[in-house]
Amino acid sequence: MKHLNCQFTDPVNLGIEIEDWEFSKMECDFDTLKFIKSDSTDSDFFLSKTINYGDVLVIFFLSIFLIFMIVKTLWNFIFSKD
Repeated sequence: MKHLNCQFTDPVNLGIEIEDWEFSKMECDFDTLKFIKSDSTDSDFFLSKTINYGDVLVIFFLSIFLIFMIVKTLWNFIFSKD
């Protein structure tokens, strides 16, 4: 699995008595992520361009469950006991 590669720059001291350093800039390499910006809302998110085995496993079980529910519903509709 690829990781997001980010570089933090421009440290700023936020503390007055005790040093509290934070970074003011973050520059990332987005090779495996795609930035999605919504036109109608203020929602912004990153979409992964890769799929892993966990995703395949979840999709497989959800597909089996969906097929089972469709077959069960059709079976009860066609062969209902009136």
